[in-house]
Amino acid sequence: GTPGLRALIKRDKENKAKKEGSACMKALLLTDIRRGIGRNILWFLPVVFLVTFSVWQRHTLWAADAAFYGNTEPPGLTDYVFFYFRGSDPVPEGSNRAPGIPLDWLCVHMYLVFLVGKYSMADLKTSGKNALARCPKRASWWYERCLWSVLCALSYYALTLGVITVSFLFFHGPEALAGCQLPMTDTKFLAICYGAPLLVFITLALLQHVLSLVLRPVYGLLILTAALMVSVFRLSPFLIGNLSMLCRSRYYDGMGDITAGQTLLLCLALCCAAVVSGRILFKRKDIL
Repeated sequence: GTPGLRALIKRDKENKAKKEGSACMKALLLTDIRRGIGRNILWFLPVVFLVTFSVWQRHTLWAADAAFYGNTEPPGLTDYVFFYFRGSDPVPEGSNRAPGIPLDWLCVHMYLVFLVGKYSMADLKTSGKNALARCPKRASWWYERCLWSVLCALSYYALTLGVITVSFLFFHGPEALAGCQLPMTDTKFLAICYGAPLLVFITLALLQHVLSLVLRPVYGLLILTAALMVSVFRLSPFLIGNLSMLCRSRYYDGMGDITAGQTLLLCLALCCAAVVSGRILFKRKDIL
């Protein structure tokens, strides 16, 4: 009958819109990967220099320790990863001691925020508007750009970890890869050591993506930098910077209070909030 025919036509239109949206997302994602990462590869060079310097600094400290104290056991790759994402020690309550600001840790997080915001706004000022106009739904463009932000964070983390590994091999050779001077080698600590920075990178990228399009990239950079700085001075699982400062993990020396569960739950909550709220706000924003 007529009602059944109408339902069939409606379902056919919905399926067609879903296929068009998926095709649009795939095409846009490939374009954003090529332009946002491939053509801007030189913008990733500061990360290479920053990480290489940090690894060299750690190697120098180890060499001095070996010369003065006779410690000949070389550090392993996990030691270098921990050193780079170590952050600063938490300050006990009631103490007048001010925490040291971990500049290398702060810079590597800030630079990712800068890269995501830079492309998000620059693309919309050029060909991004045309791509948005050709998309059947704004939601498809939004979800694709969120996926690009995640891929950008993954690439950034892979580059960081890759430079640490190459620099480590240069200083110590492959035979020292499995070594570890840290007293904590259990599964939870290793998961925090290698997983927490990645989760925080992805979360920061999505938050900056939202702030860049709703406000401006510079405001997003200022807001997230302020959040990272506050994390240095206050130990709390609700401040995102604490999640990637490995020395504040409960599995390190007992002084920290950050667990693997807290890290996973807060990052997932912030990522979901960024995607959902950003979609709502972006739908109301006049871009074209």
